[in-house]
Parts: sequence; structure tokens; C-alpha cells
Amino acid sequence: MRRGITVLLLVGLLMSLCACTKETEVPPTLEFQNIPWNSSPEEVFEKLGIPMNTLNQGQTEENPVSKYFTIEISDWPVFGETALRVYFCFDNYLPEKSDYFGLSAVRIFYPEDCDKDAILANVRQQYGPEVQEYTLYSIVEGMPVEQKYTKDAGRFFWFSQQLVGDVLSDQGKRAYREALGNISDEGFEACLAAPVAQIGWTEDYYGQFESMESVI
Repeated sequence: MRRGITVLLLVGLLMSLCACTKETEVPPTLEFQNIPWNSSPEEVFEKLGIPMNTLNQGQTEENPVSKYFTIEISDWPVFGETALRVYFCFDNYLPEKSDYFGLSAVRIFYPEDCDKDAILANVRQQYGPEVQEYTLYSIVEGMPVEQKYTKDAGRFFWFSQQLVGDVLSDQGKRAYREALGNISDEGFEACLAAPVAQIGWTEDYYGQFESMESVI
């Protein structure tokens, strides 16, 4: 079994429809290695000192909200331990045609025998303490529905102070609302109050999927 820590960014047009109700004492944007989100692959790996010609880019895929691809690195030291695999995810959320892909998430998978305490200490040193409890709102049929994140054994979360409404211009907000379709004023305000970024630490990452499959 492997342990996984996922550094996940929720940002861009048609982002995850959640909203926060509580600020935490963490860096406002939760950047990975001080690299701005939405940086191009060339910018990301130049700052990390990794030549692009040594990396393999995955196939570009599409979903209802974006085009995306990943670049994988194996056996890479990060947060004080060597990760089995690190996936850098690049998305294109733009409604118009464009070849630009920006950094949207970093997923890091550690081996089972990793020093979990050392990794968490490094994460806390960089991002501050994890939240004890945090309330988000998913949007269901245009209305916000409460969803709570609670610190639990093997599960820790960090949420950015910077919110979606902080980074969208007035024009961007209008385009975002149009893209959301039939949504209430209350639901849209919840979307604008969503944290731009979040970090999630999950132990027994693959075991969760095995449990889900057994239930299904």
C-alpha cells in the first residue's frame, strides 16, 4: 500500500464549485516551491532546474471543463523525503482556442515506509498548520450545499486565504457566471468565495479506492 499527499489547486474558469466560510493562517495562494499557479511547463521546470528534454509529457486529454496533460517525475526528493512519483498537472480552461497550458495541480505519492512525520513537518513549516475544521459549499442544482472538511487520522487539509473572487476581474466574473449556467445569486456568491487553492494529505490513498469499489 502507498501513502499519497496531494497538492491540489482549484482555479480557473469553470473551477471546482466550492466556497469557504473560514480563513486560516496559511500563505494566501499555497504555491508549490514558490512557483505561481498557471505557470507554463517551461517556466515550472526552469525554476525547478529540471531540463524539459529529460521529461515525458503525457497525452493531452479533455473533460467537460478543460484540456489537460501531466508530466511525471520519479524518485524525486520533495518535502524532505523521496517521492515515488510526482505528477505536475497542466490545464487549459480558456473558453477560446489557445495552446497555453498552466500549472493547476501537483500530486505527490510517497512509499509506505516514508517518514510521514518528517514530511508533515516540512509541509507545516512552509504552509502553516492544517485546519481543524473547514466548511465548503458544493453547488447542487444552482444552490450551495454545505460540505465539511475535518482533521482526521491520516487526512489533513490546508486552504488558501486568497479566494476566487479576489482573482477574477468584473469581466471574468460575468464570464464565469455565464459558464455556470442556471445558478442562483446565493450559489454564485458561494462560488466567488471559494478558496483558490487547497492542499490535501491522504494516507492509504489507493486503499480508499479499494474500499469504494467494495461498497459499489
